[in-house]
Amino acid sequence: MPGSRGSFNRVERRGGLPPGKLRVVRSFVETHLHEKISLRSMAERIQMSPYHFGRLFKQSTGLSPHQYLLEQRIRKAKELLADHRLTIQEISQRLGFGSRAHFTTTFRKRVGATPRQYLLRRETQTAKGVPSALLFLVG
Repeated sequence: MPGSRGSFNRVERRGGLPPGKLRVVRSFVETHLHEKISLRSMAERIQMSPYHFGRLFKQSTGLSPHQYLLEQRIRKAKELLADHRLTIQEISQRLGFGSRAHFTTTFRKRVGATPRQYLLRRETQTAKGVPSALLFLVG
């Protein structure tokens, strides 16, 4: 029907950070996980105010910048735990947590297990023959 608005019901996600700026921020976070990263420092990388950046970042990723930072630190912690070369204390320092206790608390809230429990569970599953590629899905 001419003039119908059939496309009106289509859901389109608009707004958020341009892909290039989002890549810059993600790269910055990845290379500075060991440092204290503030909302301001992320926003400055792409020349935005912290408030505007925070809103657009969440619109783009579904996570606040702080939540995203924690998710990336926990992802990296899982990799480092699996490597067995570093202690939990060393991992917490390497990933910019203020203390081992803060790291453990954050890890438990996000993963559902402490770093040690996660590692033991991972080792048990490896011994049972669970393919290592699937272990990143655990926790």
